[in-house]
Amino acid sequence: TAASYYDHKEKQKEVVVLAIPKGYKVKYLPKAAKGSLGDLWNYSVSYKADKKSITLTKEYERNTLAIGTDKFADNNKMADELKKVYKESVVLTTN
Repeated sequence: TAASYYDHKEKQKEVVVLAIPKGYKVKYLPKAAKGSLGDLWNYSVSYKADKKSITLTKEYERNTLAIGTDKFADNNKMADELKKVYKESVVLTTN
């Protein structure tokens, strides 16, 4: 098995705003989540809501050009945790 190599380091930030339709309110917002594999890569996901909208902020940063085979198990575990975070849903209900 060989290490995973990347062409460049990476930093991404994505902000998504959902307008809450008239007559609806937030019933459930997922909890904020963070994860880090040492100084190799990290992520954070957070939600903020007011009466008119919900803002989702996702940040991802990879600070390395390679992940060695000795880190594969930890890397896969963290990637699985992030997948679970991405599957969380916001729930709206009528007033």
